[in-house]
Amino acid sequence: FLYSLTDNQFLPRDGEVLATDSFLDGHTAFMTVTVVFFAPEYGITSVMRTEGDLSDISGPSNKILFSNYKIVDGSTLTIYCIFHTLALVNILIYVYDMIKTRHDLRSRIRKNARERDVDDEDYIEELTSWFSLVYDLILIAACGVMTVVRMIDTTATEQRTSDTTGKLTSISWDKPDLTSIQKKDLALKYTGDILDLVDYEERMNTLWMMLLFTLLLRILSYTSFHPRLALLTGTVSRAADDMWHTAILVGLISICFGVIGTWRFGTYRADFVTLKQTMNTQFLMLFGGFQDNWAETSEMIVYTVTYMLVQFILILNFILAIIVEAYMQVRKNIEDNEVEMSFFTDVCWSYTTVVLGFYRGWPRGTHHLQRAMNGYSALSAVGYKELRHTGLFRNGASISAFLDFYSKYDFMKVPGPPSEEKLTPEEERMIDEVESRIAMLLQRAPSTVRQRLLKYGSQGTKPQKESAPTSQVGQTGLPSSSYSSTSSRPASRLS
Repeated sequence: FLYSLTDNQFLPRDGEVLATDSFLDGHTAFMTVTVVFFAPEYGITSVMRTEGDLSDISGPSNKILFSNYKIVDGSTLTIYCIFHTLALVNILIYVYDMIKTRHDLRSRIRKNARERDVDDEDYIEELTSWFSLVYDLILIAACGVMTVVRMIDTTATEQRTSDTTGKLTSISWDKPDLTSIQKKDLALKYTGDILDLVDYEERMNTLWMMLLFTLLLRILSYTSFHPRLALLTGTVSRAADDMWHTAILVGLISICFGVIGTWRFGTYRADFVTLKQTMNTQFLMLFGGFQDNWAETSEMIVYTVTYMLVQFILILNFILAIIVEAYMQVRKNIEDNEVEMSFFTDVCWSYTTVVLGFYRGWPRGTHHLQRAMNGYSALSAVGYKELRHTGLFRNGASISAFLDFYSKYDFMKVPGPPSEEKLTPEEERMIDEVESRIAMLLQRAPSTVRQRLLKYGSQGTKPQKESAPTSQVGQTGLPSSSYSSTSSRPASRLS
C-alpha cells in the first residue's frame, strides 16, 4: 500500500484545509517526508526521512536519514543472549571487586586516621580513590540496567514487529466496513506506531553508544596500571595543562577569524553567511576542505592564507611540540624505572607467583607481608631471619624458595660497594671543607694534601681492598659471597 500526498485533493496544515497544490507555499519553513519499508524475508523495518529546510537565507537544504528495526530470532538470538549473560556475570565480578576495593580503602583511611599521618597528598589520593569508586559504581550500574533492558527488548523484537506491521496490513481497503477517512486514520496511526518503535530503537542505540564511549575512556584510564601501557594516559596527563591553555588560544583566534570572515564575506558567500557557518568552514579548512573559489579576490586570499598560517602551521605545531615534550618525560620515567618489564612478562609472572605461592606456602596477598616488613624499613635488605620472624611462611623451605625466586631479578639484589672513581674538583673541595670542620670540632689540625696522598693514593680516592670472596653471614642472615657474582644465595631487596 502506498499513500502519497497527491492522492488527496485537500490536505490539513496547522488546522487549515488547503488544496494539495497549495500545501507548499512561501510560508513553509520546514518539511519532512517519511517513508516506511518492510522486508519480510529479512525481518527488517526501515524508515527513510527526508527533511527540508526552506528557512535558510543561503538557500534550501535537505538531509536524508535512515533508521532500521531488525528482528532477532533463532541462533542469532541465542548467541546474543549468551554474550549478554556473560556480560552480566562480568558485571557481578566487577561489583565484588568494587566491594573489596571499598573495604581496603576504608581500612587505609582508618589506619591513617589512627596514626595521624595524613598530609595533603594522602588526602587528595583518598578523594580521588572515592571519586573513582563512585564513578565505577554508577557506570557499572548503568551497564547492568542497559544489558537487562536490551535483552528484554531483543527477545521481543519479533512480537513487536508482528504487532505493528500486522495491524497495518490488516486494514481492509477493498471492503466497505469503514470509510476511507477512517481507513486513512488507522493507516496513519499504525504507521505512527512503527515510527515510534524505530525511534525507540534509535534512542536506545544512541544511549548505548554514549555508554560505550564512557567505557572506552575508562578502559584507557585503566592502562595506566602498567608503565609501558601508560604512555597515552601519562602523556595526556602531563600535557593537560598546556593543552588547556592552547585550547583557549585556539578558540579565541577562531572566533576572531570567524567574526572577520562573517563581516567581510557574509553578504555574498553562502559559506560565510552566519558565524556558525563560518566556524564550520574554518574547521573544514583545517582538514583541507577549502571553500570554492577561495582565490577569486585578493581579500579572500589574504584571509585564507593568514588563517592557515596561524591555525595550521603555527598552532598545530605548538600542540605537537607539547605532546612530544610530555611523551619524552614519560619515556624518561619508564627508562628510570628499575622494576618494570614488558607487559606480558609482568602479567605472566604475576599469575605464576600466585600459583607458586599456593604450592610453596608463601603469604597470600601482599598487604600481610608489607605490614610485617614495616619494622625493617631501616634495612637495605632482608633475608631468611627477617622473613622467618614474620610467621607468614609455611616452613624454612618456603622462605628459601621465596628468596630464590625473587633474587633472580636484578633490581632485588643487594647493591655492592661503590666502585673506585676519581673525585671531581668540586667533590675534593667539599671533602676538604668537611675535614676542616671536623678537625676544628675535634680541635685538631686539618690533614694536609701530602697526608691525604699518603693515605688514599695519588688519585685522591681511597683504593678498594681486593680479596677473594669469602662466605659470610650478612645482615640478611643468609650465607652469601661478599658482593660476589658467584653468590650461592643473594639477598633480596624486599623492603
